[in-house]
Amino acid sequence: MIKIGARGHDYGKSTPQELFRRIRKDGFESLQLAFKKAIQGVDQFSDITPDVVKTVKESLKQYGLHTAVLGVYIDPALVHNSAKREADVAEFIASIPIAKELGVDCIGTETTHTSAQPDVTRKEALDTLYRSLWEIMPEAERQDVTVAIEPVYYHTVNTPELAREVLKTVASPNLKIIFDAVNVLSPEEIPNQDRLWARSFDCLGENIAAVHMKGAVCGENGSISGCAFSESLVHYDVLFHYLRQLPQDFSVLREEVDPAHGAEDFRFLKSLTEQ
Repeated sequence: MIKIGARGHDYGKSTPQELFRRIRKDGFESLQLAFKKAIQGVDQFSDITPDVVKTVKESLKQYGLHTAVLGVYIDPALVHNSAKREADVAEFIASIPIAKELGVDCIGTETTHTSAQPDVTRKEALDTLYRSLWEIMPEAERQDVTVAIEPVYYHTVNTPELAREVLKTVASPNLKIIFDAVNVLSPEEIPNQDRLWARSFDCLGENIAAVHMKGAVCGENGSISGCAFSESLVHYDVLFHYLRQLPQDFSVLREEVDPAHGAEDFRFLKSLTEQ
């Protein structure tokens, strides 16, 4: 079954009750939750107390929302700044019990922007990413929590094929993928996007734990930026053709939602699941 959700902090930072009420009112069934970005009073990891987690859990139940992704986005492939990498990994591991308590589908991260370390080769970044994942996965496996990495064309893990290779190398049943179609769509791939979607699902299909969906336009300088679904160049019909064939349950999460159009976006995405 495909649930349609939203990214919590796109609705701003507020109390769990107010945030979840607004998301549910627009029709969304699930969400991506990043505590420090979305929950009032949480500015650093130490602010996520057991009472905060309890309030969030109760509010999710009150509004009938499921947490698809616990967003703990870190820089796991930092080669030279080992202190930051180690602190990030420690915070990610410390978030695993929270993910377990909330019953999330996965706890997610990207894999470090290449511009953060322009002097580093991809192999060096990948070796460091593997080191981070090999530190994280034993605890994820122990608590039976799914960890999901998100490929992005300008990050360390930048293609569906490389994402598949990471899954094979780490070889953990608890490591999966957050698939963001726009994030793997480089400007050069726009004319070939249908082939890119076919490659993506061939490589990652049953290992997709959650999906991000947003609009995309290509500017005069060749860069991709966000937009409304109605203005987007993305072939959503092709994407959802593949998504509807996946055997697992997962959420499609509207990223960069404008709350003024949240209900409209929910209806658009929901209609694509029912074709």
